[in-house]
Amino acid sequence: MRIFAVLVSKALPYIRINKSGGDADDILRFFNCPIVRRKKTVATNILASYKNWRKYRETYSELMRLTSRELNDLGINRGDITQIAKQSAGY
Repeated sequence: MRIFAVLVSKALPYIRINKSGGDADDILRFFNCPIVRRKKTVATNILASYKNWRKYRETYSELMRLTSRELNDLGINRGDITQIAKQSAGY
């Protein structure tokens, strides 16, 4: 909650308040505030990292469930699973 309060207090100069309660331009000014943009970017990066990690874990788990024979049919050694999962997730 404190982060939100700081975020809003720093962004207030970017918001023009009028008697009608504001308009779309006010909202755009708020989201163009450098601090709001930075927080939005951080949140986006965290979400992207989480999605990549989930894709890695899913690929890793699926490959680990396969038997050695199934892996051999695919041309994969059990020791290569980590590397393949990382490539799949984009690491």
